[in-house]
Amino acid sequence: MQHSILTTDGNVVSLSECNSPEDDFAPAVAADTKTFLWTSNRPFGQQREVIDTKSRFGEKIFFLNEDQWHASAPAQLFTNAMAEKNHGSAATTPDGSELYFGASYADVSIGGTDIYHVKRNGGQWSAPELVKELSSKWWDSHPTISPDGKTIIFASDRGESDPTSETKGSRLPTLWIADMTASGTWSVPRKLPPPIACEAASISPSFSSDGSLYFSTNRFASTGFDIVRSQRTPSGWGPVERLAAPINSASDDVFPCIGADRKSIYFSSDRPGGKGGLDLYSADVPYVIRLRGQVVRIDESGGISPAAGVSVHLLETASSQKKSITTGSDGIYETTLQAGWIYRIEIGSAECYSTTAAAELHTTVPFTLDTTYVQDFSLTRIVFPTFRLERYNIPFFVTGYYYPNTNANLDTLQKRIMRKELVRESGGNTPYIDIADEKYRSYTVRIEQIFDSVYTAIITNILPQFNACAFTTEVLRIEVRGFVDPRGLTYGVYPDKTVQTDETTIQQGSVMAGQEGNRKLANLRAYYTLKMLDEELSRRSDTYRALKTANRIRLHAYGVGIDTETESSRLQDPAKRRIDIRLSIDAADEKR
Repeated sequence: MQHSILTTDGNVVSLSECNSPEDDFAPAVAADTKTFLWTSNRPFGQQREVIDTKSRFGEKIFFLNEDQWHASAPAQLFTNAMAEKNHGSAATTPDGSELYFGASYADVSIGGTDIYHVKRNGGQWSAPELVKELSSKWWDSHPTISPDGKTIIFASDRGESDPTSETKGSRLPTLWIADMTASGTWSVPRKLPPPIACEAASISPSFSSDGSLYFSTNRFASTGFDIVRSQRTPSGWGPVERLAAPINSASDDVFPCIGADRKSIYFSSDRPGGKGGLDLYSADVPYVIRLRGQVVRIDESGGISPAAGVSVHLLETASSQKKSITTGSDGIYETTLQAGWIYRIEIGSAECYSTTAAAELHTTVPFTLDTTYVQDFSLTRIVFPTFRLERYNIPFFVTGYYYPNTNANLDTLQKRIMRKELVRESGGNTPYIDIADEKYRSYTVRIEQIFDSVYTAIITNILPQFNACAFTTEVLRIEVRGFVDPRGLTYGVYPDKTVQTDETTIQQGSVMAGQEGNRKLANLRAYYTLKMLDEELSRRSDTYRALKTANRIRLHAYGVGIDTETESSRLQDPAKRRIDIRLSIDAADEKR
C-alpha cells in the first residue's frame, strides 16, 4: 500500500491522508489488503461538539481504499446505528467476513466498553452483536484475531470481582486470550502468562501473518508505551522483544499492525512533529538481518590464514543497488541486509588469488527480529600451470637418450655419434641409444613450438605474476619430471659429466642397464631438459636473469621412471618418453 510520505525520522513516515489534529490510532489492514482501517475521534458529519475530554468528538472507524488513497477523503465505516456510538480498534477475521471491535455506550452492553462483532453481507455490515463470552463489567477492547481465526487476544483491566467506583479505571490493562470452540463460540478468556504479563500495562495487541504477537507496554522506564513482540512457542510465549528506534521513541508508540507481507508496520504515536494527538505512521519492520562471514586465503600447501582488506561486494538484483564492505584483520566481514531481497555476493579482485564463486542469498522475511546469515569465502593462492607434455602423443626423446628432440640437440647427437663419443654398436658405450627406431626429425618442428610456448608462458605470464605476488623471501620453483617407456636398457655406461638431481647422483661412467638404467635415464631427461629451460630463459628474459642473480629461482629435477600416468596398451610407447614441467611459489615464512 503506497502512501504519501512525510519523513519524521529514520524510515518512519506519517500517513498524512489519515491523520487529523485529533487522535488517529488503531490501524488495521483488511483481509483483501486494499482497505486501510483506523480509529479517530475527529469531528465528522453532524458530530461537531466535544463529547468528553477523552473521546473528544466520539471514536469512529474510518477507512480509505488503496485505489482511492490520494483521490478521496476518509470515510466512516458504519452508517447504521453503531455510527452514533463510540467504537474502534477494529480487527478483521482472516477471511474478512467478520469485524471485531470495542464499543462503549452501546444499546446492549455488559460493562463500560465491550467487544462486538459484525458480519459482512455483500457490501453491507450487519447490526453489531455483543460478544458476551469476551466482555465483562470492566473495560474490554483492542481485539486481534490470529491468522488461523482460532484465537482472539484483547486488552482488559478486568479483575476477579465487579468494579466499584474506586476500582473502575484504576487497574492496569493486561492481555487476555480465548480460543474458538467447536460450537463456534469463544472459550472463557484467560490472562496471558509471563513473559507477556508483567506488573506494567499492556494494550493494543495485534497478530502478524506469521502468528507473532505485537503489542504495546509501558514496562520500560521513562519511555511511555513501546511496541514489543513475542512469538508463540509450543510451550507458551517467547521472550518479549522491544522494537528498535525510530519506531519506538520517547513518546507513546502504540497500536502496532503488521502488513500481510510482514515487511511494513503501521502504528500510532504522539511523538513531536505530527498533526496533533496520536497520529498514524508506517515503517519497515525493523528486522536486523546480518550477513556475516570470513574470507580466508589458502596457500599452495593448504595452509589457511585470514584474508584482511578484501572487498566483499553485494548487488541487490531487482534494484541493482550496490554496496561494498572490507574484511578486517581477522578476515571477518559483517553488514546488514533488507528483508525480502535477493543479493548476489562476490569477492572483489584479490591480487594473486583466485576466488570462490559468487553466492546468491534470498533474505526471506525472518521469523525473529535478529537474524544472521553466514557466507564464507576462500581465496586460493595462484597456481601456476603444469605443462603435461604427454598430451601431444609424440616422443620428446630418442630411445635411450636424454636431451630433448630439438633440431639442435639432434644435430649434436649425430655429431657425437660420428665422433665416436657415443658408440651404439654392441660392445660400445651407449648401445641403449637407438636413433633409428622413430622418424625423430619429423617431430622437431612441433617440439620446438611446444617448448617455445612454454618459454613464452613463463616469460609473459608467470614471471610477472611471481614478481607481483611472491613474498621477497619466496622463490620461483621450476620442477621437471622425467619419464621413460617400459623397455629396459641394453647394457652400457653413461658417458657425460656427473649429474646431480633431486633424487640421485649419476656418475660419469656409471652402468646404464635394465630397469635400473631406466630410472637413471628418467633423471637424466629431467636434468637436461631443466638445463635447457634455464639456459633459454636466461637468454630470453631480463627478469629471469635478475631473479637468478637474486637467488630467487630454484631448479628441481626428478626421475619418475616408467610412465604409468599415460594410458597405453602398447609395450613400447614412444610418447612415454617425455617430461612434465611444473612451476610454483615455494612457501616462505615472511610477508612481502
